[in-house]
Amino acid sequence: MSAGMHLLLAAIPVASLRLSAPPRMAVPPAVELDVRAARSEQALRVAADFFVGAFWGAATSHAPTDLNSAQLGELADLTLQDMEDRYAELVGARRLKSALLVARRSPDGPVVGCVGCELAVVSRFIDMNDRLVERVETRKRGEAMFAAELAELGGRARNELRGMPLQLLATALLEDGTTVEPVLANLAVASSERGTGLGVELCARVDDLAKEWGFGSVLLQVEEGNVAARKLYEKVGYKEVWRDEQATATRAAGGGDSLLTSEGVTLINMRKEFV
Repeated sequence: MSAGMHLLLAAIPVASLRLSAPPRMAVPPAVELDVRAARSEQALRVAADFFVGAFWGAATSHAPTDLNSAQLGELADLTLQDMEDRYAELVGARRLKSALLVARRSPDGPVVGCVGCELAVVSRFIDMNDRLVERVETRKRGEAMFAAELAELGGRARNELRGMPLQLLATALLEDGTTVEPVLANLAVASSERGTGLGVELCARVDDLAKEWGFGSVLLQVEEGNVAARKLYEKVGYKEVWRDEQATATRAAGGGDSLLTSEGVTLINMRKEFV
């Protein structure tokens, strides 16, 4: 799957390992929410179907696209595959933790929102044009980076690293400037729920996960043209830290044989530090 698809199915120094949680913004008390992590294939299918309708249907960063039922189904299958790769249960524990939170107004009610939080390797380097690049690696690439470095160590050295917190393990194994950070992704809210504070609450749930995992910040990626999302993220404390003016993003083609197409966009990295 392309980096653009990964983003849309979206978008530093490592802080201390444990932080006290400051008061956070939340949905008004009168609004009840049932929020659970989606792990099973069935739960992820429901989330994928919701995300396709809420994210692609809203078209907050691009012109609305009229998709037929076959195209919507194919797009939902692609979304499900991506979500399974990133959030599904595994036989063993993930080195890079992740969770997809699905919100309902009641345990048996329809999905009204979702948001993902996953640990990702973030690489920083100077490119050929002397620009600082801050790149969020895919889960597959991030896991491979750890695996490659560990494979070069002897058994005794690997045992010494066993149980080390992930932030410290990244410092010990990966190149200078490369870190592990929680990344907010897959945020979507039903059109009927906009203006209720649900988006704010879902962002706060990601804050809680990041703190639970022992991190002091959250990173996200958002297109410059997605003004509504950027306003929400600024409202809850995110600040721009880097932008890529040569990024590409996936779009629904809306006609012909091709389901998806890509176009050039400016991609913004935003980070929220917990204080």
